Amino acid sequence: MKITRNALTQILTFHQVNPIYSDFILLFGAQSGPKDLRYSSFRQTTTIQIPARGSSIEELGRSGQHFQLCYNLKGVTLKQKDKSHSRFDEWSVRQAAIYHSFDVVFGTTLWIVTKERLDIQQRFKELTGPRGREEDKSFDTPEECFRSSLSAHLLYCQWSTEDWRWYIRWLEEAVETKACHFQSPIIPL
Repeated sequence: MKITRNALTQILTFHQVNPIYSDFILLFGAQSGPKDLRYSSFRQTTTIQIPARGSSIEELGRSGQHFQLCYNLKGVTLKQKDKSHSRFDEWSVRQAAIYHSFDVVFGTTLWIVTKERLDIQQRFKELTGPRGREEDKSFDTPEECFRSSLSAHLLYCQWSTEDWRWYIRWLEEAVETKACHFQSPIIPL
């Protein structure tokens, strides 16, 4: 990420982001290999009761009654197709970390999506853009804001499901090819 630790800390503190989200974005640090591919998590915090004094800031659209969700998703993409044989194709597992906070009184929403490419951002712009469905981009009431936020969650989940079928098929073919090379001949008795 192109941001200093201090600037990130200030942003997350100002927006009162659940500290657990830092575990999700740490997956994006420099690594020699994809060591955290098996890390998957979902965390939520819900504060619906009347908040303690001082946690409500009406000027910022914060009632203190909110829920926060943090989760990560994985998607696969074909990085490079080999022309000679599909077993030499190169696939990549991509991660996205999502943080969502929703104020149940004001309907204010905060999204933080961490991903190494901009494809999810482009999809979100299409969802809420001029050609998007009206119910996916309505923010006049807290109920409409909530409904629109569910559409965004669905969009992120749909992104993560794409191409897994083809990746698993490629893995099966690769395993089958290797297994055929290691089979011992059957000797009749």
